[in-house]
Amino acid sequence: MCDLKLYFSFIKLIKELNTPSLIGKYMGENFTYKYQAIGRKSPYQLYKEKIGDCNDFSYFATYIARKHNYEIYQIRMTRKESDIAHWLGVYVEEGKYAYSNNQYYSDIKFNNFKEIVDYYNKSKNRIWIEYKVYDYKMKILETGIK
Repeated sequence: MCDLKLYFSFIKLIKELNTPSLIGKYMGENFTYKYQAIGRKSPYQLYKEKIGDCNDFSYFATYIARKHNYEIYQIRMTRKESDIAHWLGVYVEEGKYAYSNNQYYSDIKFNNFKEIVDYYNKSKNRIWIEYKVYDYKMKILETGIK
């Protein structure tokens, strides 16, 4: 059973975090990154525990943005140097795509998902071998292979 006071504070937070920028700022100030090999946490679990990984952060950010009627996506990238995937949250803003990486929002706008993947990997000096774009129902919309 959840703590009702904590749950209602989570609901209040969702209402306050009404832009991807505010969501990213909140995550950067309140969450700590720690890789976790087990599944994805719910946004409420992450809110309570304050520790998560890229999958948790991507889901938290896009979940809240969707509550504010943002068109959202998630990108899962597989890198050449690792079999561990990395997740980004993606938001449509002003007809273009912006993204968040872990707890941090980037306000750079892109024309398509591949541009985000290429930019992110170049900035981190990584080589991706595959990416998949998911909608809010986790349906794969696009796949790219290098």
